[in-house]
Amino acid sequence: MSASQEAFETIVAAVPEFRPQWQEFLASWQGGETPWYLAMGAVAHYVVDAFECGKTAQFKDLFSAIELVLQNADGEVQNLLWVGLFENIQNVASHRSFGASVFRPWLGRRA
Repeated sequence: MSASQEAFETIVAAVPEFRPQWQEFLASWQGGETPWYLAMGAVAHYVVDAFECGKTAQFKDLFSAIELVLQNADGEVQNLLWVGLFENIQNVASHRSFGASVFRPWLGRRA
């Protein structure tokens, strides 16, 4: 298992509600290499949509998992999280009335 896949699986495990979307995403890329930045973008959309719907109970576990991954991540995985996840959250949320700053309370020391 690649470091990117391991990081992604750790994060997805923290948000079981995202698993069906993850399975659908994997099915659409079956037979090819998984595009991890696009996968993190899918998580980012899920996070922003969940916030918009008031489904934030899972955010503590999600952002704790991200923090855990960042503690042990190599440069490639760190970049995947910074660009693929955090920048996507920022971009997607910037088109919503609440913006990206609403996610700050869940960010850990490394995020």
